[in-house]
Amino acid sequence: MERRYLFFGVLIAVLVGGHLSLWPRVSFAAIRDADLDSLTDESESAVYRTDPTVFDTDGDGVGDGEEIVNGTSPSDPNSSRLSDLARPDVGILGNKEKWPWYFGRATGLLAFVLLTFGSVYGLVMSSRAFQKVISGAVSYELHRTLSWVSLGAVLLHVGSFFFDDFLNIRFIEAVVPGALTRAFPSALGFDMGLAVAFGIAGLYFMIILLLTSEFRAKISQQVWRRTHYVSFIAYMTFIVHGFMAGSDSGETWVRVMYVVSLSLVSGLIIIRIISRTIIPRWRARGAVSNNPPSPESLSPAS
Repeated sequence: MERRYLFFGVLIAVLVGGHLSLWPRVSFAAIRDADLDSLTDESESAVYRTDPTVFDTDGDGVGDGEEIVNGTSPSDPNSSRLSDLARPDVGILGNKEKWPWYFGRATGLLAFVLLTFGSVYGLVMSSRAFQKVISGAVSYELHRTLSWVSLGAVLLHVGSFFFDDFLNIRFIEAVVPGALTRAFPSALGFDMGLAVAFGIAGLYFMIILLLTSEFRAKISQQVWRRTHYVSFIAYMTFIVHGFMAGSDSGETWVRVMYVVSLSLVSGLIIIRIISRTIIPRWRARGAVSNNPPSPESLSPAS
């Protein structure tokens, strides 16, 4: 009798021990991710029919797990959104899904051109070298009008990407620098979040400059002048944003546009410094040397 109980006890122990030793293996297999694509090996083999040892089964540049989240097929290289962008362009009327993308690119370039001309007329207005060519009043009105129109173009540029199914930007990502994070880089390989952060910073600089100019009569001249010194920083942030994030930055004509704009603005800044600082000092020194003090003014008071 005791031998029978002993036999059943050993049999139960073997069965339980074998089950307990098998359970960790099954559990580990259920959560194992050999290729680190955020899909378990079991789900890749049984559900998605992808290779559990390859990060990107279809070789389209997007990981299997990311494609599942994005709603594309990890086993079809033609279903990736990145592959869609690399295909031949069918034109703006050929693909309605890309209309927001085209509109965003067009308004971005338009905003930069308007911003360049606005900066040019602002520098012309503040430089004395061009007073005989164009009056200060005309330069001021052109500078003010172009600045507000360029702000409108920037807002249209930002708003278009709310409707783009690729970038799919959210409001918080459009107003907070660094909030936008995307796995894919820009057209030139730059970090998309950093590129957009420069654009948001430039927008805030632009708004500050416009508001302080509109309420110039209610603030001190010194505050307005110091605030306006950031205009060149704002201009540079837009150039960096456009070059890093722009889909057309690789085009020769776009790069020429950036170089011409930067050269023109930089040249006018140099002319402004010379006409308002260096030349007046030279004239003041020349006036002193041409009119030496009289002997009476140098004699001690009696």
